[in-house]
Amino acid sequence: MTVEAPGVTAGSVVRAGSLERDGWLVGRQVLPVELVRRVRQPLVDALQKEGLVGPSPPGADRFRWTGGVEDARRHRNGSGVTNWYRDELAFLPLVQDGHVRRVVEDLWGRRALLWANTAAFLKVPDASSPERSESIGHADSWQNDGIGESSDYFDLWVPLTDIGPFDGSLAFHTGSHVARADRYPRTSHGVGSAQVAEEGWEVAGYSVGDAVLFRPDVVHYSTVNTGLDLRVGVVFRGQVADLPLPPAAGMFWDRTQAMSTTESCVLALLATRPDVGGARGDLYRAFAPSGMIGRYLPLPPPGQLARADVLGQAIDLLVARGAITRADRADGEGADSYSLTEAGRQAGDEWLATPNRLVAELMTVVPLRLALARAARSDLASMIRSQLACLEHLEESADKQPSGDDGIRQGWQRAMVQGCRHLLATASSATIDR
Repeated sequence: MTVEAPGVTAGSVVRAGSLERDGWLVGRQVLPVELVRRVRQPLVDALQKEGLVGPSPPGADRFRWTGGVEDARRHRNGSGVTNWYRDELAFLPLVQDGHVRRVVEDLWGRRALLWANTAAFLKVPDASSPERSESIGHADSWQNDGIGESSDYFDLWVPLTDIGPFDGSLAFHTGSHVARADRYPRTSHGVGSAQVAEEGWEVAGYSVGDAVLFRPDVVHYSTVNTGLDLRVGVVFRGQVADLPLPPAAGMFWDRTQAMSTTESCVLALLATRPDVGGARGDLYRAFAPSGMIGRYLPLPPPGQLARADVLGQAIDLLVARGAITRADRADGEGADSYSLTEAGRQAGDEWLATPNRLVAELMTVVPLRLALARAARSDLASMIRSQLACLEHLEESADKQPSGDDGIRQGWQRAMVQGCRHLLATASSATIDR
């Protein structure tokens, strides 16, 4: 049984609104096929070297699984030889120049920013897969590191091989993000044809070049792979561009996009020592809980994201963007030292000068920006004036109590605005005294 994605037929343009209504939608042939093949090739080469896959048939976008039970156990979810494939750099061809971003924006109808939380996932044939017990039918929770509602975040699943609806394809419990039951359909091994028919799961088949956009809070899981071929897919995650990227987001090597908070903090920190730059160790100490940045905005703990070192990724990306340069330290310790380029200095100044318009950031990012601006001897008075002007709008919003609101959120908004006003007044007095 094949149930096509809601409102979608092969080769069609997805109509607007189905993502919010159903929780998922499909884009057919929205990515360049040859580009997708190029991205998967290193993984296929590694598996072929181990004798785990072969052509199925020759020339097709499928790979016959030839491994045994132990091989399946090692490679079931991208482990074993494929550990390196969880590095975002493996997907650079798909994200650079905005390929993935444009697909998301065309399907979603909203401007998007990508997170660095991504990975490849393998699904071996059921006949070769050892029995295991696992809960399924999950909704994601990674978006809780950001600001906003679940509707402001997305997953984009890209199949790297052709798959049928029961070759390990994604299955969705349509509409579960709107009216999620206390119990939704579960099995111990995956979604099979019986579950699709009897429990309301929906599933579709895909070709290389297709993509599936879904909300992180819609209930989803993989079907049982009843075929003979290995299924390979990769998921990209992100958010609407109207919200700032949180420190946990990192950036996903898409140079067409805005910088994350972590990247911007690195630039502003280096601006405080323009003549000497900063060693990698110095930057890490600044982001530690007691450091200049960490005391206001700590980074997520290691292991929370696909790549544990959020700061390391931000530094690498800033070098790739041309915002900072890397050089060996003159003291001979062998550690890298970083300094701003002119483009990086301008980007850091722009971030410092832009007022924060989200209530949740008024007592975290605002004091951090003030501290960095003061250390860099930036135009603190101008910063304060622009943030005060922004507070006028936020205060008006806080005075408009939404229908059905219990007043707690409204009181929190008012307290945050008032606290920020007091903070800015203190910073302004200190500026005059200096």
